[in-house]
Amino acid sequence: MAGFPLAAVLSLALLYPSIGVAGSTDSSPSGPVSLRVEVIGFGAGGEVGCGLYRQAAGFPTDPAAAVQTLWQPARGDRVTCEFKDLPPGSYAVTASHDTNGNRIVDTNLFGMPKEAWGVSGGVRPRLRAPRFDEARIETPASGELRLEVRVQ
Repeated sequence: MAGFPLAAVLSLALLYPSIGVAGSTDSSPSGPVSLRVEVIGFGAGGEVGCGLYRQAAGFPTDPAAAVQTLWQPARGDRVTCEFKDLPPGSYAVTASHDTNGNRIVDTNLFGMPKEAWGVSGGVRPRLRAPRFDEARIETPASGELRLEVRVQ
């Protein structure tokens, strides 16, 4: 993303989730995987969006490049985004708290996000968007993977 304006990178929908691996289950042969993402760290109101990416192209700034996108009302102190029936493999997750209903991470004049965001692995570069390889997670061969993502 060298030379790409930071404002353009950060202003697109569904930026970044801070994710920590909470655990996985089931060691049976390869089969469908469920990815359960607990998003925390947001305030009341608006919506929390989660984007699931399978490749670096478009991550994290192009919502059209996401394999799946889920939106949940921001109620209480956590939201769960559950991606079901996934093939096992590498993924990266984004999460954001959209406070004004436009489903975009709004930015200030300098291109810095004004709404809470995070990506898997908790990666938060200061002057650029996170890269897929920095946020990559590996699912188990089958079963469920649980992640906790803190948006800030």
